[in-house]
Amino acid sequence: MVLAFQNDLTRVATLVVDPERWDSPRMFDGLFDKPQNHHVLTHTKGDEAKAIVAKIDRYHVEFYAHVVERLQATGLLDSTTLVMGSGISDGDQHKYADLQVLLAGGGLTSGHFHYESKRPLADLWLTLARQAGIKQPRFADSSGTLNGLGI
Repeated sequence: MVLAFQNDLTRVATLVVDPERWDSPRMFDGLFDKPQNHHVLTHTKGDEAKAIVAKIDRYHVEFYAHVVERLQATGLLDSTTLVMGSGISDGDQHKYADLQVLLAGGGLTSGHFHYESKRPLADLWLTLARQAGIKQPRFADSSGTLNGLGI
């Protein structure tokens, strides 16, 4: 992805690290001896399951940080917006409120953002589309654009 941006082969990329399916065990390089099923683990009670989910989540966040660092090193971070998050905040209860989102680059205020209450994630996508010059009045179930992103 970083090489494609460096060589101007694309200006848009989406990386799905793990699809949100019910039965998709994955090997997480260097973490486990056998495949782990993140989805099933989020529905499993107990400290062992929570510890495994924490390792998987850390793995994903460290990968995100690696991509941010690579883009920063190549000078592309200011012209690239990286978003990391999920459409669900609690896998066990299938809650879509109180989402946690990471933003980096693109001339935005980077960092951790907490979607309090039930604000739709589509508000972020609408805000980013408008920041890119797309004059879209709405996107999916958006209720408006977000303030405080440095746009």
